[in-house]
Amino acid sequence: MALFSQNMLELAIELAASDPTYEDFVFKFVEHFHYIAAAMNRPGAEGMWDEDDGFYYDILRLPDGSATRLKVRSLVGLLPLCATTVIEKWQRELIPRGMSAIAERLRRGVRAALVHAAAHVRIERQPLIADEKLSRLQRRRLRLFHAEIRGTCSRRRAACKNDASVGSHVNSSDAAISTLKRRRRQRGSGR
Repeated sequence: MALFSQNMLELAIELAASDPTYEDFVFKFVEHFHYIAAAMNRPGAEGMWDEDDGFYYDILRLPDGSATRLKVRSLVGLLPLCATTVIEKWQRELIPRGMSAIAERLRRGVRAALVHAAAHVRIERQPLIADEKLSRLQRRRLRLFHAEIRGTCSRRRAACKNDASVGSHVNSSDAAISTLKRRRRQRGSGR
C-alpha cells in the first residue's frame, strides 16, 4: 500500500505540474504514505517490524482485535525496501505549495522513508536462501514446509468461513509453525 501511495503521489505531481488544483492530492498521498509507514513500524506486536529478528513479517488480525506476526521469512520482509520515490528538482519547483507542506511535516520529525536507516542495514544483512548454500535435500524440505503452511492456511480459511470464532481455529502463527516443524521432525525420524 505504501508503494501504491507513492505511485499515486507521482501521478499527482505530474498532474499538479500542469494544473495547480492537484497540489492538494500531492499532500494527501504523502499523508497516506506516512500513515502506512507509521502502522508498519509501530513498536510491539502491532507493527510488522520485529526488532529481535530485524525483519518485517505479515500480521494476522483476529476478530477479537488481537494481532500476531506470521514469522515466516518471505518476500514480505523485503518489499518495504521497494517503496522509494524520487521527486526531481524540476518537479519540486512546479509544486511549491505541496513541497512546503511536505517540508513542514519533515521539520516536525515525520520520517520520509518507509524503512528507517537502522532497519535497512539489518534487512540487508539477513541471510537469504541463495546465500545459505542449502543442499538439494534442505531446499526440498524448505519448499515442502512452505507448501504445508499454505495448505494449513487454506484449510483454516475454509473452516473460518463457516465459523464466526476465527480465533478458535487460528490461535497464533507460532503454534501453527511449531506444529508443522514437529510433523516434519516426526517424518524425518521415521515415526
